[in-house]
Amino acid sequence: KLAARSPSFTSAAMAMIYSPDEIKNRYAELDTDNDGFLSKQEMMSLLTRGNPDFTDAEIDALFAEVDDDESGFVDFDEFVDFVYDAAGEKADWHELKEGFIAMRKTDLKSMVALCDRAELFDDDYTKAKLEKDFEKCSKNSDELKWSGFKKLIKKMAKKKDMELRSLVNWVGDVEKQQGA
Repeated sequence: KLAARSPSFTSAAMAMIYSPDEIKNRYAELDTDNDGFLSKQEMMSLLTRGNPDFTDAEIDALFAEVDDDESGFVDFDEFVDFVYDAAGEKADWHELKEGFIAMRKTDLKSMVALCDRAELFDDDYTKAKLEKDFEKCSKNSDELKWSGFKKLIKKMAKKKDMELRSLVNWVGDVEKQQGA
């Protein structure tokens, strides 16, 4: 990993040295425009502080590695996944996207069926909560786009008090099996 060139930003070192609260605080410090995401410029600032010799190509490659869902920014979950990548399982956004693409429909009925297949409904996350979240994430459309689907999965993880990477990987596995 390119991050290994920066002693202040290696995944293993951060995972062993910092608590989750410290990582959250560090992320907030790096988010200089306070939009809740790290831009490439904010990441570049971090990386060049640790190693001023990073080239633009190396920064682009590292940013692409951290920006797992290819959204053009690094959200907190991606940052945490990157920090803990050396120590554990990482969210597989690519597998989830393959499952999303394989879905013939991404309307509310299809999302209910997905949650049923993945056994996600319980007292913490009900069909009524899914309907409410679907409405917010679909932006008043009948179907979800990829960005809305990712938001919906993130909302589910928070409401179910699940690690995002666990939910992403679980739903990706369920959809992969469904398509097979």
